[in-house]
Amino acid sequence: MTYIIIWLICGFICATIAGSKGRSGFGWFILGALFGPLGILMVAFMPTDIPSVEKSAVSSGASRKCPYCAELVKAEAIRCKHGSAELEPIEQPAIVETKKPTDPFDTSQFTNRCKRCGSSYPYKDKKCPDCGASRG
Repeated sequence: MTYIIIWLICGFICATIAGSKGRSGFGWFILGALFGPLGILMVAFMPTDIPSVEKSAVSSGASRKCPYCAELVKAEAIRCKHGSAELEPIEQPAIVETKKPTDPFDTSQFTNRCKRCGSSYPYKDKKCPDCGASRG
């Protein structure tokens, strides 16, 4: 039973290494499970499939190709590190951070809606500042 677990672990190691080199993870899992440590050595010395790795990096949005030298650069880059060419910046969507309350009993960020006039006002206030109606 111990040998089966060791051979399966070899299969997972082979699949991980093959996936990082742009190869089929499932196929190399089978080969790693069949050949064990020999499969790990085979996948470790295997060359990287560069077109496949570049294609996955471009499709994920992490990188883009320089239009002048066709090398991969980061998506946020405005200058190519290989040919020093100026690149047009890509608009990145703005990340909106929401304010999380630090004190669970702090009610200053909550608001009430007035039942009479419909305006909103801070929860800590007892009366609506627009019409004077009391919270009830």
